[in-house]
Amino acid sequence: MDRLVAVLILTVAFACGGDEPVPVAPSVDMPGVEEPSESPTNRSACSVLQPLVDERFGVEPELLTVRSNELSGNDLCRVFWEIPGIDTAEQVRRATDKDLRYQNEVSLTIMGTSYDSAAAAVASLEGTVSSLSAGVSVNTPSGPRTVQSEFGDWLEGVGDRAIAKGSSVLVAADGRRFTVAVTVTDAREENLEVAIELARRIVDEL
Repeated sequence: MDRLVAVLILTVAFACGGDEPVPVAPSVDMPGVEEPSESPTNRSACSVLQPLVDERFGVEPELLTVRSNELSGNDLCRVFWEIPGIDTAEQVRRATDKDLRYQNEVSLTIMGTSYDSAAAAVASLEGTVSSLSAGVSVNTPSGPRTVQSEFGDWLEGVGDRAIAKGSSVLVAADGRRFTVAVTVTDAREENLEVAIELARRIVDEL
């Protein structure tokens, strides 16, 4: 997916009430957990995500890079670290192969919108999935373009409503929406399993 398509998907997803997990905005290196942002839960994405990454993967804190953005009003946190045991040549090879990861990364996007009820958040998520599955037309500098996404199965036992998308999970829970994306193996199915595990933990944290 090129940068333009990623930005288009983000723009349309937000317009539909979504928070597509494509971290394309400029990032700022953070030395650790950032200060909580103003939100109904007073929890920033990084303050939620970094402790879970520390606990789940056991990576030494000094080996983690933490980056935080506000992306179209949504709070995005990325935590990533090098793959141990590979040399520079292998890193370069992986960086040019779209089927392989060249680093480990977990990201969390908390949507800026809070809903009046759990049902409203669920309706927002379902509307986003429906719109992006069908395809939405947008205007670009090169002319009209259709933005479309493929989703996986609806998931049981994750918040009030959740759906898989690649190695990401989009969740509606308690009137909030968030997306967690995981790339810690070369197998998408394994990454998705970890994303589901973390999503269940995040529901309890928000």
